[in-house]
Amino acid sequence: MTTTPNRRNIRVAEAASTLPWRITTLTLMAAAILITGILAASACQGVSASSAWIRFAPPGTTVHAGYLTLANTGPSDVSLTGASSPGYARVEIHHSKVIDGVATMEKIAQISVPSGQTVALKPGGLHLMLIKPTGAQELGTKVPVKLSFSDGSSITVQAEVNKGGKPEKMDHHKHHHGHMHHSG
Repeated sequence: MTTTPNRRNIRVAEAASTLPWRITTLTLMAAAILITGILAASACQGVSASSAWIRFAPPGTTVHAGYLTLANTGPSDVSLTGASSPGYARVEIHHSKVIDGVATMEKIAQISVPSGQTVALKPGGLHLMLIKPTGAQELGTKVPVKLSFSDGSSITVQAEVNKGGKPEKMDHHKHHHGHMHHSG
């Protein structure tokens, strides 16, 4: 006696035959999402920041200056368009300069970082103005500062609070050798 397949058996067989296709489709979708994430991350990796520090100021000071170096190894020019920090009420981009013998400082909208170039934010020039600290900033502490760029990317740096841009241990070491007297 031969049996004829019923509808239920056919549906199970069809579902089993489409299962590998469903797994392949899901795998391809996951790979596409992963590749998109990697491409987006590599776009953010065009700009890097180093040597981030915040000048130490006595307690009660409501405005601090921050400095760092930006390097753009990406294929396109980008601009630093903003910054923020949980350690401060707000962070602005500023430029100090001397005009006719008078030191001035102005808030600017952005800092261009051309492809293949490095831009230093340093005392007497471009810098971050960190306004209204949310707590005491002690020597040697690190403050997170998020930098936002014109391409939609952002990076967070750890800016060390110190008196002159070098880690305190190095300043201390340099201080001891700075008192050496040379004869001749």
